[in-house]
Amino acid sequence: MMKCYNIKNVFGVEVAMKLLYKFEDIIHILIDKYLFHIGIFIILLCSLLIRCHLAPITMLSGDYQESLLPWVEYYQKNGIIQGLAETMGSYYVPYNLFLAIIAFLPGQPWIYIAGFSIICDYVCAFYTYLIAKTIAEEHSTATSKAAFAALAVLLIPASILNGALWKQCDSVYTCFVIISIYYSLKKKFNRSFFMLGIGFIFKLQAIYVLPVFIILYILREKGLCMFHFLWLPVMYLAGGLPAVLAGRRVLDVYDVYYHQANYEGFNAMTMNMPNLYSFSLSDYPALKMPALMITLCIFIFMACFIQKCRPQIDSTNLVYLSVWCLWTCIMFLPAQHERYNFPVLLLLTAFYIVTDIRKCWPALVINVISCFQYGNYLFKAFYPNEALMAIFHMIAYLYVTYDLLRRLGDSQ
Repeated sequence: MMKCYNIKNVFGVEVAMKLLYKFEDIIHILIDKYLFHIGIFIILLCSLLIRCHLAPITMLSGDYQESLLPWVEYYQKNGIIQGLAETMGSYYVPYNLFLAIIAFLPGQPWIYIAGFSIICDYVCAFYTYLIAKTIAEEHSTATSKAAFAALAVLLIPASILNGALWKQCDSVYTCFVIISIYYSLKKKFNRSFFMLGIGFIFKLQAIYVLPVFIILYILREKGLCMFHFLWLPVMYLAGGLPAVLAGRRVLDVYDVYYHQANYEGFNAMTMNMPNLYSFSLSDYPALKMPALMITLCIFIFMACFIQKCRPQIDSTNLVYLSVWCLWTCIMFLPAQHERYNFPVLLLLTAFYIVTDIRKCWPALVINVISCFQYGNYLFKAFYPNEALMAIFHMIAYLYVTYDLLRRLGDSQ
């Protein structure tokens, strides 16, 4: 009896081992076939968990404590109609309307403020993927690089910290800018300008990409006409209607961006953005107008160069030109905050991943600078000399300018 039991036991073990080996074979087959997709899912999940961990932390954001929370509380006390009639806060009407609505939703305001920006982070990543995929297909490179580019823009420090911890809305207007760029690649200019118009009514800095479309118009890009530009004033007028209907004076509604440009709190040549004006060029009243003119001249030089050499504006060149236009504005316009480089960080990082990661050092430079800026504001951490950072920032910008001109010259 004992001998028979042992034989059965051995037979049972052999069967179990065979089943285990077969199960492992199935696992290895699944890993070989789906590891890339599993990895993407895990990274996406990790990026979301990081944001969910940071979102409840509100004490580190002075902007939330001193501005956003009091504005929401004002709407709670006075109601949406009266609040919009007086338009609390420095944002244009659509974001104020968002703050007014969440004032009457259950839960803490940070849930909706951070949540809105986090949703836009993933919209940014999705359309960054579509842009990167378009570039990859155009140059017959692996489209898997587009997925890595999208994941990268979710994991760079500025993307993680801006909305979740700082409670800022830079990802909101940036996502519409990126969508606009994507539709311009597809020559769908009605959709492109409509999306840019939405970004514009959330934040003025969305128009930093507008010179790209002006240059395309100069080149007589097929499908682009002057009427497409009318989307911007139309969207701006439509965006202000809730406040007008609430009873606010029309002039008070539609001069918000003019008021922002002349706000006393923004009367510095640079607001922690290491750029040209970090080199002791700090007299705002004297230098504001020259700075605007210098920026305009730079864009005119670029437009003349492109009009002269008539390059092929393929997807790669169009995205690179968009990055350059956004970057030029924050390098030369006055009163630029440290957060205004948000779309540059995302697009330039993705651009180098999908084109040539060996040349990614300009993206690395601005991401490191961004880490210092966010660390200084949020954690009161060490902040290097701004002029020193401006040197590296300017070198990276000048390299991208040179590289863009070379690419455009070679694609005639």
